Amino acid sequence: MRSGRDLMVEGFARYVRVTRFVGGMGVFITQRPDADSVPTKLREVCAKRASYRVKGDRSAKMVLGDDAVANGAAPHLLTEASRGVVVLDQGSDDGHVTLKADVIDLPDFKEICLRGRQLREEAGTLTGDAVVYGKTHAAEATARGLIADCIAVMDADGVDRIRTQRLVELLQLRYPDRYGDLTTTQLQAQLRDAGAGTTRKLGPLDGMANPNGYTREQLADAARK
Repeated sequence: MRSGRDLMVEGFARYVRVTRFVGGMGVFITQRPDADSVPTKLREVCAKRASYRVKGDRSAKMVLGDDAVANGAAPHLLTEASRGVVVLDQGSDDGHVTLKADVIDLPDFKEICLRGRQLREEAGTLTGDAVVYGKTHAAEATARGLIADCIAVMDADGVDRIRTQRLVELLQLRYPDRYGDLTTTQLQAQLRDAGAGTTRKLGPLDGMANPNGYTREQLADAARK
C-alpha cells in the first residue's frame, strides 16, 4: 500500500510537469532541507530552485541539487549578516546567481496587505471571496491607511509636529479623493480610533504660542501597534 506522502509528492511532481506548458507554477517551501522535506522526485522537476543560508553543503545540495553546488552555488557559505540574500539556480544552462531580496517583517507585511486591500476596495477591483474574507479588518485597514497618509504628508512637508488644521489641509491637497470633505473634528476622531490618541500641545508653531496638533512620533507609535 502506497503512503499518502508518496501520492502527494507524485501529484505535485505531475502538476509541475504538466502545467508549466500552460503558465502554471508550483511553489514549494521548506525550513528544514533534508531528504524527507525535499523529495528528489519533486526537486528534479522544478526548473528554478532557491536557497537562503543553510548550515552545510549537504543541505545546499538537498535544495539546489548536486550539480548546482558543484558549479559554485553556495548558500551554505552565507553568513548571519546575509539576511535576505538568496542563491538562485536558474536551471538549464543559465547557472546560478546570488541575489539580495527585500526583507519585510510581519508587521510591515500586514500593513502592506491591509493597505493593498483598502486601495482595491476604493478602486472597485476587489472581487470574489476576497470581498467577504477579511471584512472584519476593513476598519483597521482604513485606520492604518489614515495614519500612513498623515505620516507621508508630514514627511513631504518636512515637519515632525503639525497643527490639526494644517494636517487636514495637507491631506486634502495630496489625497483629495479620500479626504476632500474631511474636517478637523472628523480627523481627530478617526486618529483617536486608530490608536493615535488625542491632540497634544505643540509649543510655538506657525506663529502661535502653543497650538494643538500631532507629532510624527505619536503617529509612528500608533502605526506600530
